[in-house]
Amino acid sequence: MNQNSEINSGEISDCEIIRRIKNDDSSAFRQLYFRYFKMMISFAWNRTGSTDTAKEHVQELFCRIWIKRSNLDPDKPIRPYLYKALNNIVINSNRLSFNKLKSLDFAGNERFSGKNEDQDLQIDVYDAVNKLPEKIKKVFLMSRLDKFSYQEIADIEEVSIKTIEKRMSKALVILRKILLK
Repeated sequence: MNQNSEINSGEISDCEIIRRIKNDDSSAFRQLYFRYFKMMISFAWNRTGSTDTAKEHVQELFCRIWIKRSNLDPDKPIRPYLYKALNNIVINSNRLSFNKLKSLDFAGNERFSGKNEDQDLQIDVYDAVNKLPEKIKKVFLMSRLDKFSYQEIADIEEVSIKTIEKRMSKALVILRKILLK
């Protein structure tokens, strides 16, 4: 079986794809892209709530991978690396957006003046989650929003599962304190 038919049939491992990408194989890069594109879009969409923004972030992720392909390690799993890199792209983008939003005054905005209790609760929860320390917030969102297991989060964050458990526990304690005030 030749190299291209292996790639097209999906029989090639991630490790082999990374080895080929490091050797400037654009067909291997396409295979990696199509293998993980939907997963990455879903992950980014859960973080941003915008399909267009999610697509932009995923495109940026794969551009960075191609540009820095010589730094990839074929002996390390690519999936956690993709999630971590994409999460960093989203966080950096959110920081820029958040700084712009801080300057806006929502007090006079009509959209917020007649909201019901469910909307109030959603806003309270959103605000509470945003008050969490960054590492704790990331773990909380990956667990509750993205439905990752603690082990998957530990792999992505490159920490122990105990660290993830402690961060989740701390997140719940902090959220409880904030929301019960």
